[in-house]
Amino acid sequence: MLSKQANNKLIIAAAGSGKTTFLVEEALKQIDVIGNQQCTVFGK
Repeated sequence: MLSKQANNKLIIAAAGSGKTTFLVEEALKQIDVIGNQQCTVFGK
């Protein structure tokens, strides 16, 4: 049986540095890979 290796990241950053934007963009990339859909981040 093969086990899936975790791919975790620890993000330490100051307020206003774009943490939420980064997390949303990464989540949309995962959705794009899984669902093979085009995703757009507004404001970019």
